Amino acid sequence: MRPGIQRDRALPWMGILVALALAGLITLPSGPGAADRFKQKECLDCHKEMESALKERHAHDPFKAKKCDACHKPHGILGALNLKAEGADLCLGCHEEFGAKMESAHLHAPMQGGDCLTCHSAHGTGRPALLTHEKGELCFACHDRGPFERAHVHEPMAAKGCEACHDPHGSEHAGLLTSESIDLCLGCHNNKATLREKHGGTDITTARCVFCHDPHSSAEASLLLPSIHSPVADMDCESCHTLDDQGLVTASAGDEICLECHDLEISGIAVPHAPVADGDCRSCHSPHGSAYPSLLVQREDKLCEECHDPAGSGASDAHQPVADGLCSDCHKPHGTDHPALLTSGINDLCLSCHDMDLQEPDGGSLHAPLAKQECTVCHNPHRSRQKPLLVAGSGELCLSCHLKIKLRNAMEYPHAVVASGECIACHEAHLSSRRNLLKGAAGDLCISCHGEMVEESPKGSVHAPSKEGECLTCHEPHGGGRPGMLTDDPVAICAGCHDDVADPTAFAHGHQPVIDGKCSDCHDAHRSDSPALLAGPSPLICIGCHPDVVDVEGAQSIHPPSQGDCLACHLPHGGGEAGLLVKSLPALCFDCHDEGSEFKRIHLKLDTAGIDCSTCHEPHHSQQPSLFLAQSHAPFEERDCAVCHDPIGAGTPAAEVCKECHDLPQASLAKAKQHAPFLEGECTACHNPHVAEGASLLPVRPVDACKECHDSESLYPDAELAHEPVRMGQCEHCHESHGSEQAPLLKVGRKDLCFSCHEEMRSRLQYANVHAPFAQNSCDDCHDSHGTNFPGILTQEVPALCFKCHDAGDSQMTAKHGGMSLTSVDCLGCHDPHASKGAALSYKNVHAPYEGGDCNDCHEAGTRRIKGGERELCFSCHPGTREDLKEGKLHQPLTGDSPCTACHEPHTAPQEKLLRVTQDKLCEKCHSEAAGEFKQAAHSHPAAENGACTACHNPHLVFADDENITTQICSRCHSFKDHILHPMGEDDLDPRTNEPMGCLSCHNKHGSEYEYILAADPKGPLCVQCHTDKIREIKLN
Repeated sequence: MRPGIQRDRALPWMGILVALALAGLITLPSGPGAADRFKQKECLDCHKEMESALKERHAHDPFKAKKCDACHKPHGILGALNLKAEGADLCLGCHEEFGAKMESAHLHAPMQGGDCLTCHSAHGTGRPALLTHEKGELCFACHDRGPFERAHVHEPMAAKGCEACHDPHGSEHAGLLTSESIDLCLGCHNNKATLREKHGGTDITTARCVFCHDPHSSAEASLLLPSIHSPVADMDCESCHTLDDQGLVTASAGDEICLECHDLEISGIAVPHAPVADGDCRSCHSPHGSAYPSLLVQREDKLCEECHDPAGSGASDAHQPVADGLCSDCHKPHGTDHPALLTSGINDLCLSCHDMDLQEPDGGSLHAPLAKQECTVCHNPHRSRQKPLLVAGSGELCLSCHLKIKLRNAMEYPHAVVASGECIACHEAHLSSRRNLLKGAAGDLCISCHGEMVEESPKGSVHAPSKEGECLTCHEPHGGGRPGMLTDDPVAICAGCHDDVADPTAFAHGHQPVIDGKCSDCHDAHRSDSPALLAGPSPLICIGCHPDVVDVEGAQSIHPPSQGDCLACHLPHGGGEAGLLVKSLPALCFDCHDEGSEFKRIHLKLDTAGIDCSTCHEPHHSQQPSLFLAQSHAPFEERDCAVCHDPIGAGTPAAEVCKECHDLPQASLAKAKQHAPFLEGECTACHNPHVAEGASLLPVRPVDACKECHDSESLYPDAELAHEPVRMGQCEHCHESHGSEQAPLLKVGRKDLCFSCHEEMRSRLQYANVHAPFAQNSCDDCHDSHGTNFPGILTQEVPALCFKCHDAGDSQMTAKHGGMSLTSVDCLGCHDPHASKGAALSYKNVHAPYEGGDCNDCHEAGTRRIKGGERELCFSCHPGTREDLKEGKLHQPLTGDSPCTACHEPHTAPQEKLLRVTQDKLCEKCHSEAAGEFKQAAHSHPAAENGACTACHNPHLVFADDENITTQICSRCHSFKDHILHPMGEDDLDPRTNEPMGCLSCHNKHGSEYEYILAADPKGPLCVQCHTDKIREIKLN
């Protein structure tokens, strides 16, 4: 355990003990016994492992004297190494004589680093000078012993070791020598006559012995270096030097003398080595001897690197000749006819070691650089950080030439192998027996990674292209702009082979996934455990979208095929019948149901050819017996057919029969105030006389029943601008279904009818200023009851509508509007069309310049033109907004010609912040789809439901559609503790999108038909979209 942690844990207890002692709750011992207990300890009382070192012959003096505090600081209860100084500074406090050594020109590496303990022990080892190893072994702890133990060892080295010539700490002489090299040698070899005799009469007392002799050991006699120049070996110094009578060298020849013996044949060579061309032989060769072959002045690679920057220096992967330091394996050292002094052409040189056939295989492929003999296009000839000696990562390298693939890789859906730069996972680097340098058949390559795509199961199926290895029929090999790297839109790909079912135009009635081109909603693209590549067993795959079909809770009657045999009645892709039925009704029903005497008796001997069974029966299950529809006519429910069919006699009008039970509007109503079918006694034109799905025995929604006679286009030319009850298909909100005292079939008078929805408007009749049509309950003076081409269902566009009553050319009106032309103004921008507490029907929220009558603050005098650009004009008063807009992407309106007035009124408005309309309606103008989500949803987001879009959205900036941002926004109101068991966050990817799992993976932003605003039914589709394995585990009861 770390001392710091021990200390942290000990301190609280120490504090408690001190506090208790001060409080008198514990008593500290006293007397002689107490003194013994608190007697100061010696270091060795704890550090007993050091006792043996104390007895060593050459123990460190302070340690031997038990004066640990000479080097150490005391540490108290908790152990710690606290030295009085760091590194060599501690030692030099006593060993001052070595301080001068620290100033030497050449320092021993440990000395230079201030690390005395590399060679010396701090306490004792039993060796002199506290050395960590025996003298003869200490140097070999760092230095390779091979060069010191050859056959012939220098006598001082053998007898006295390294210190015979070297200072172990520092020296003014290179190599830590104790004196200059020649002086050191002559200290032993001091007989000049003998030396001259041994060296062919040459006086060498001024020469450097190490030019010819190894100072440590050698495999050669006389410690000669392994590579000796011939004249030296022959003691023929005068071949190159001029000597006087005393044997002293008086002159040395220049490098040109080398050519007298060495014929380099460099004349006419295209690429001579620079030192050769300059006649500078000694820049590479020693003229006397060398430890390296060919008299090189140092190891071959080090010598070359003196002039040539080592390509790929520091790289982990080296060409073998480079690793071995043998540059001359590839380069001629003096000159050549090939670039870079190469011994031959690039590929010939490479192929001298790398056995490779350059012939393109029949039907195969050869990599272009190899064919063009350009190995170095891809490989670095010296070193590289990329194996095998690639000039760049394999992906980056390949894409530098294959630009089309680079573009594919930049698309939204790249192949993971390409994106990670693993081209050689599929392609050979040099040649292949297949096209495109593929390592194997395309399908086999795909299966090597995606083997699960072709796994067969006993009752399952495998897509033919997958089974036959024809993956490229559907997929791009490198990447593309479509999910799954598809070569085309999914429906187009499927239609390429399955044109009989994949073309939505082939059917009068198509299955919705077929119409949407979403074959994968029902089928797996590669393989399945079910027949026909179904994503699950036949009935279960249907349940994903039609859970209501098998939800039989509370049902009294169930159609058996609905519980496991959907295809008994329905076609899977489409057909000529509504509901994808395999044939028309009643023929389909009669495939199973007997149309004999019993059937005819029950159905009052009706002609079976004209029966539509679905007008009375549910096709799947019902809470009524015999699969009857939810709403039953009372006599039919009681099976009392005679109530309607017998009492008056055959041929009696239906209306007369209905009147017997139903209290209908008085026939005395004017014909204009009666619904035509009712007036004509055609009750069954709207109602089913037996059973129906809808209330009041309507077989369809009320609006759909109305549309049978009433042309919706003539009632409201633009559905988006229609009156809300009209747009929502709620005709019955305003109209009676049979007759009314109010024309046209209105439930109440127009005044009360409008207020039945717009109750908040009624109180405004009491305001100080009320618009005359509103005060007179004449809503239709300005509004249409169903719909128009103008917002607010106005009968005309503003200002034309206003000018029906108000004279735009009136001088008084013009004066009130600053003399500006009113021919194209938006009156509603300043005036409330119904009522106001302020003068001139002004809204309650007023822009400050307008309120003060300072039109010229924003407008050029007497005109509607504003001063400068709108944005800059607004920023002049709202500088804070300018700064806020720098933080993200601008909301679309802010990029247009009317960045501010697209949402805000410039003069007055009924809404806060001068919004043109309420926040939800303002946003709906552009975001109608989002608005529809919460308007039509059974469960809406509370903020959206209340029209507070800005609870989640910034009105001025748009941020990236990032799941992290969304999750942060949600967390303002919602806690994640309810989702703690469900994976979420950066590390958990949604398998459908490959994006991080977040709130919107399961929830809709605005509204949904499911509780908690879930995006799909949590009992099935929501979960199995990700957990596709679960759909295969579901079992029918």
